[in-house]
Amino acid sequence: MKKKLALVVLLIAAMSACASIIETNRSICVQAAAEELPLPIVMYHSVLKSRNGKYVIHPDELERDIIKYKEMGYTPVTLREVVAWVDGAANLPEKPMVITFDDGHHNNLHYALPILQKTNSKVVINIVTSFSRHASETPGESDNPNYSYLTWNNISQLQNSGLVEIGNHTHAMHKFKPRYGIAQVSGETVESYKQTLRTDIETANRFLTENAGAPRPTTFAYPFGKYTKEGREVLLELGFRAILTCNEGVTTIRRGDPSSLLELKRYNRSGNVSHEKFIEKVFG
Repeated sequence: MKKKLALVVLLIAAMSACASIIETNRSICVQAAAEELPLPIVMYHSVLKSRNGKYVIHPDELERDIIKYKEMGYTPVTLREVVAWVDGAANLPEKPMVITFDDGHHNNLHYALPILQKTNSKVVINIVTSFSRHASETPGESDNPNYSYLTWNNISQLQNSGLVEIGNHTHAMHKFKPRYGIAQVSGETVESYKQTLRTDIETANRFLTENAGAPRPTTFAYPFGKYTKEGREVLLELGFRAILTCNEGVTTIRRGDPSSLLELKRYNRSGNVSHEKFIEKVFG
């Protein structure tokens, strides 16, 4: 009888402890069991006080956006964390989202990083390495938030903040001509096209790892959102796991399904749109 009573007491204690753990770590428990998740992704570019535009937002609006995301229960995470969840190797918060910055503007460090530190928010910054090489090697081109791009030292500083994942946005394909982004040009053979992509993208990887000390990128953002079947094949061959488009919408990611990360949708955050309208557009 005493043994049975002791067993009952132990069971009650265990259930109480389990309930406490589940309540304390509710979001972790939920996402450990989830098989699929909606993943809102927001795309920023330049952050400036001097002007607004389709790809430029005021720092105050950026901070207002991030505070609102968190008030709505969303937690900004990196795409490396998302990949780990898809692989079954990690958990995510209950409502994950991803904040990205494209191109590698110096103002991402000058204006955005202090906001990220203040709000403890993680982001992905996708670098065009030819821009960063120019900023790193050209006197007077490295520290003006209005027009400069991130230098290798700047990228290292962002990486070392613990809040920034560095992604690949090509080395020298962020152009409209002679090819539109990574598009195949007229008369170019498939093999020549794929080799051109390999060379450019691997050059960007090498600059980021050797000059900026960043881990080899596993995130790639298509310049101007232009993508091709052959381009995706090259990216997979080079080991990229998360691929960002400019298609608007919310992607559903699935545990155990790496293909759910290969055409990630994003909403561009235009400075010409009010905070309220943008939040309504993305989150409804």
